[in-house]
Amino acid sequence: MRLDIREEALTPKMHGTPIVPGDLEHSEIIQRIFAKDARVMPPPFAHKELTETQKDTIRRWVAQGMPYGKETDPTVARIEMIPEQAEMARRGMY
Repeated sequence: MRLDIREEALTPKMHGTPIVPGDLEHSEIIQRIFAKDARVMPPPFAHKELTETQKDTIRRWVAQGMPYGKETDPTVARIEMIPEQAEMARRGMY
């Protein structure tokens, strides 16, 4: 899931829209990073966890309408799916 390209973050996917600006309830990224079940992102087998501070930063960014700065401003990091997670998404299991 690319967050550095606004259009990609707004494009609906198979299991929902990654980000709906200002709408935490309908933003898939928020549902995934705060999930307590198998839908959690990143998944446990990735051995990468977001800190509570990182989760809150993403939550606030989405709630604020996901503002983007100028081209020269720092960008939001890209979140990559590992191969196993990508395969699960293709099979509709994610």
